[in-house]
Amino acid sequence: MKKVLLILFICTSAGRTFAQTTEYLVQLSSGLFSYGGKSAASATGVSVSDVLSEPHYVQDVFGKQSGLSYGLHTQMQTITKNSFIMGVRLGFDRLSSKADVTSTASIVGNRPAHGKVVASNSVVQLNPYLGYRLHTGNIHIDLTAGLNGGYILSSQYHAIVEEQHNTIDQKGPNHRINTKFDLGPVAGVSVGYKKVALSAGYFHGLINYQRDLIGADREIYSRYLRFGISYRIF
Repeated sequence: MKKVLLILFICTSAGRTFAQTTEYLVQLSSGLFSYGGKSAASATGVSVSDVLSEPHYVQDVFGKQSGLSYGLHTQMQTITKNSFIMGVRLGFDRLSSKADVTSTASIVGNRPAHGKVVASNSVVQLNPYLGYRLHTGNIHIDLTAGLNGGYILSSQYHAIVEEQHNTIDQKGPNHRINTKFDLGPVAGVSVGYKKVALSAGYFHGLINYQRDLIGADREIYSRYLRFGISYRIF
């Protein structure tokens, strides 16, 4: 009888220790996306084609300047009785970076110019994470860290440049990305009240977007500072 009572006590204690709740959330996000690495550019130029059927050539499209980005995500997380968090986030992001265009080059020489080139990626994101929940009154604070993997669905650029007596407006696919996948650590914090939470997080990409280029040693990595608002639906 004592053994049975002991087993029941251990099972009950374990159940209390590992008691948990599961939350389902939807999140809207926006943020500042840019590229880092030695080959990312703050400013670039455009080589102007003298053949009407040939597009102009933007010398660098991977901008160090942050562009406005946005996303939609779903999120599931489990919180144990001891306030540990295990979760996963799945969603879509439209990520944009910018660089200044300061000059154009053609067969007649170089000319000063003024404009921007915006490079944008459409990415499906998967982010498993761990964390810890803090409580203060009716407010909870979640501290999380994990690994974010992204699959790049498409990539485009759009350059708008003003030069003397001429305007260049060109867009098209960005064929200079040499990977379909991105991967890196991500850390975040969210502050919630009842069913609504505000969040911030930072992603540091580890995949070189121009790896394995023949005859070139370029390094381009993604950086994203994200802000979001989420709503707990269950």
